[in-house]
Amino acid sequence: MRLTRGTSEILNQKLSIMLDRCKLSDRNAVMVILGTVEALGLNPTDYILSRSALRLRRRQFREEYAEEMQRRLNVSEDEAVVVHWDGKLLPNILGRDICERLAVLISYGGKE
Repeated sequence: MRLTRGTSEILNQKLSIMLDRCKLSDRNAVMVILGTVEALGLNPTDYILSRSALRLRRRQFREEYAEEMQRRLNVSEDEAVVVHWDGKLLPNILGRDICERLAVLISYGGKE
């Protein structure tokens, strides 16, 4: 008897966002979804539950969500402000001790 792959998709954009917010890896997300499907009394073989398929859909949902947020904000690249920061361990002013310094760079409209 040959096993067939599931054809029903269980992952939607909202579930994908929740999995990202909980910082679940693709592998752990599959285990959580599989456990939920079984707990609801559904047949897991009816659903697409592979790690690679879940990863692909999560990536697509992230791209769609990012595009939606960019449309909502309606900010062009020229109007956007980019903040770069980096912590460095440098000697203090007297040169005796090492302290952490925070370098911050703000870019706006081609200017820094």
